[in-house]
Amino acid sequence: MKRMFVGATLAIAASCAAVAAAVAAPSGSEGGMKTLTVVGKATSSTHVDNPPKNVFGQGDYVVYTGVETRARGSEPLGTATGQCTQQSKTGTKKAILFCMNTFSLAGGQIILAGAAVDEAKQNVVAVIGGTGAYRGARGQAVESYLDDESSRWTLTFETR
Repeated sequence: MKRMFVGATLAIAASCAAVAAAVAAPSGSEGGMKTLTVVGKATSSTHVDNPPKNVFGQGDYVVYTGVETRARGSEPLGTATGQCTQQSKTGTKKAILFCMNTFSLAGGQIILAGAAVDEAKQNVVAVIGGTGAYRGARGQAVESYLDDESSRWTLTFETR
């Protein structure tokens, strides 16, 4: 169960990483699909344990912050903040979490949202919008679990 919140946190934080890479890459005012691959690492997280205590269950959530890079250990491109809440029934073997996160980058912000399955090798969430250079961003981000602190994200999106 430890991986559930850490993984969900990374899933969203890493999603932010993919978007952060988009900020670093030059993008004209033209629309069109962009694909980026980046690594996200959680830097802090807090688990809110609602009753029943000491059981990861429905309604429990994690709030986190992460750093986004192009590769492990490379220069930070931005930060990610978010929250994941367990939606599935307490005691479910494969817990489902709903996650929302915001990536704060040099060119603006990108927002992601979607369901993640605990302990999945991959999760897919939606890119649902953005500000500044990312206004109108739409697409998806695929998270590939690396370890309890990092995930690789491939983000495919378009802007207006």
